[in-house]
Amino acid sequence: MIEFHEKVEISRFYDPSEDKEKQEEIVIRHDPLTGKSCRILDKSLPISKEADIEDEIVSGFCPFCPDNIYDIGARDSRVLNNKILENGEAVLLSNISPYAERSLVIRLTEKHYIPIDDFQKKHFTDALELILKYLERSSNQGYANIMMNYLKPAGSSIVHPHIQLLVSDTAMDHQKRVVKAAKEYHEENGSDYWSDLLEKERGSDRYLEKYGTWEWKTPYAPRGLEHIQGISLKDFRSMGKNALQDLSSGIVDTLRYYDDLDFNSFNLALSVSPKEKTEGSATIIDIVARSSFDKYYWCDVFALTKLQDEPYSNKFPEDIAKEARTFFGSDQLREALEQNNK
Repeated sequence: MIEFHEKVEISRFYDPSEDKEKQEEIVIRHDPLTGKSCRILDKSLPISKEADIEDEIVSGFCPFCPDNIYDIGARDSRVLNNKILENGEAVLLSNISPYAERSLVIRLTEKHYIPIDDFQKKHFTDALELILKYLERSSNQGYANIMMNYLKPAGSSIVHPHIQLLVSDTAMDHQKRVVKAAKEYHEENGSDYWSDLLEKERGSDRYLEKYGTWEWKTPYAPRGLEHIQGISLKDFRSMGKNALQDLSSGIVDTLRYYDDLDFNSFNLALSVSPKEKTEGSATIIDIVARSSFDKYYWCDVFALTKLQDEPYSNKFPEDIAKEARTFFGSDQLREALEQNNK
């Protein structure tokens, strides 16, 4: 049975600038599957509306730019026999700083830098198709993780848009806890956690939109700023082009929402179960905004998150969903109108 738990703590302090006592509410919520806690403080962030990043995004030497990628891009020797996979502007290469047995990088765009609201569905769809091709050919059918760090606040050392693919026999810590908890839920309740969660969330203040097999919402206990989550009960390894386009639509809509809030940096992570699917597994993508990249940007990950593993959010998921909902569904509506007008 899925339950949502929260606790409210009150912080009181004297503000000499206004000569009065004030109080702030800290809401502590727990993820209904893993029990992981997070803290929500409804407070505005110091985000610049006109970020000064011109000096940072100028392309000097970049391994992913068209003039360099074919000459110096590392090739996968175990699966692709030193060949490069390409699809549109997407190019799949080996990562020279590997984090798993299979560690790949997928260059998304030929252009060195693009604002987050300029990402197109095709950019992500082409890259995801390459990832599926690689997974099909790989002998390692274990846990896969698809991740993206965009700009320095998100941990990226290269401006050029790219995605990482890690394939390992050992699950990431969060992935391991989610798979374990979902399996235990299935054993205790005789039903699938993710199916039950979606049924409970549909029509809630956190629900956003449904694109094909993908359903989008804000998690009850967010793990970062403006956390948006997509869930598909379909196994990623068996997804066709339509499902990948639907996934890409949700990513692009999320990034347009972030841009509207003046964010320009983000992380995303998509977890893929082993080929032998376990009970209670699903395909989950999590996207969070990072502090906006600026000449003197601030880092939104501090000791609370880094060392105590306690996420925080500056907004309630219900408020995030209310804002983000206007950015979801736009592509589908436009496409439907275009088809009707033909």
